[in-house]
Amino acid sequence: GDVVISKGNFKDDEGSVADGDRGVVIFWSKIDRKNHVLCKFPNFPRWSAPTKRLEPELPGGFRVGEVVVSKIDVTRKAQTVATGDQGTVIGYSTTDRKNGFLCRFPNYPKLNVLPGSVELELPGGLRVGDAVIHMDCDGSIQSNGDCGVVIGLADSDSENNVLCRFSDGPRLEISVSRLQLQLPGSLRIGDAVITTIDLSDKNGRVAIGDRGIVSGPSKTDRAKKVVCRFPNDSKFVVLPSLLDLELAGGFRVGDAVVSSLAISDQNGTVAIGDCGVVHGPSATDRIHSVLCKFPAYSKLQILASKLKLQLAGSIRIGDAVISKIDKEGKNQSVAIGDRGHVIGRASLPGSEFLCRFPNFQQLNVLQKEVELELPGGFLVGDVVIRKVDFKNPIISVAAGDRGTVIGRSTTCDKTNLLCQFPNCPKFNFWAGNMELEDGPKSSASSTASTAVPTPASPAASTSADDDEHE
Repeated sequence: GDVVISKGNFKDDEGSVADGDRGVVIFWSKIDRKNHVLCKFPNFPRWSAPTKRLEPELPGGFRVGEVVVSKIDVTRKAQTVATGDQGTVIGYSTTDRKNGFLCRFPNYPKLNVLPGSVELELPGGLRVGDAVIHMDCDGSIQSNGDCGVVIGLADSDSENNVLCRFSDGPRLEISVSRLQLQLPGSLRIGDAVITTIDLSDKNGRVAIGDRGIVSGPSKTDRAKKVVCRFPNDSKFVVLPSLLDLELAGGFRVGDAVVSSLAISDQNGTVAIGDCGVVHGPSATDRIHSVLCKFPAYSKLQILASKLKLQLAGSIRIGDAVISKIDKEGKNQSVAIGDRGHVIGRASLPGSEFLCRFPNFQQLNVLQKEVELELPGGFLVGDVVIRKVDFKNPIISVAAGDRGTVIGRSTTCDKTNLLCQFPNCPKFNFWAGNMELEDGPKSSASSTASTAVPTPASPAASTSADDDEHE
């Protein structure tokens, strides 16, 4: 009644057996009772087979020598097996030959198990049911690869191949070197993540905002949790919902961004200065690109280097800001009117971004606690006087016209301002052709306008500015 697998080819006048054929032991052999058994195969009804040319197929389809992972906890007489422990199949069960088999684990030399108590570990540490990404030889995701599922061991003798199915296609035998495991939450091994909660156990502590690296699936709950390593070599098993994936360029899902690249193709258009939202990692280049949604381009794979993070109040990293508060820390201080720069997203809950001031290296602030300093030292709301005439087919502004600064340039030009004049509701003007009207709107404006000189006007200051664009 034992199920056996042929380990070679055999043929004579009574039938044939191919390597890998599945048969059943039906009696002892009359030829050599010690070293042969009588078997029945599909194309060989009665084959007196040498036992060395047969491999037993154990209950559940397991075979001797296969590596398995325990799905249960067992403790008996100082011998233990924990969920996730790795073991080896060594033979038939000594207590229930028809339904179980025998395994060897590091702390349990001979354990009788049922097929449902263990799962087969395939090459590369993969398992049946794992979601995988099919990779090209150079490591990039194939355009037609998408996500597939591991369905078993390879049919060939290769120790590095597994069987997979992609979409509704046929079974494919693929080397594990061309597969990447997709973990719960669409995470992958090596991904950088940021924890959104405090974690602690006997091995260490992790605070909100700490950065870690995904090192693999959970041993005890492979389908729902991942293992992450954090600073100080602390390791935690975490639900993906408690982590923020750090994408290329340090971006995160949901970040508001500004494009510094103009794109137009059959899928949509993006102009320089357009605002969008990060939707996730790029499907084609996870290391360097992200997936974004823009008003006229719903799914754009774009290099992270072509995006600028937009924080609260349309603030961006690198922006010059003026402090509107007094603040003191440990041997550090900032005063109203101090000029600093935005250096990143906030590192503390309740704050909106991080700034550096001359006497305060890292200060978490709210948007209302600082004021954006625009080119020429101007601030939003400043009343300005036009110094030269400007005219194009659409609008005209005369020297001496009075206008208001309403924001940064929409073209990402570092020398322009977005202004509003009576005959011009919104236009990008060069800061050098504007001067602040007497009586600044705030003490912060006064500090900024005197501390940062306005760029010199060009030689042909009486003519329209060639560098100004709508």
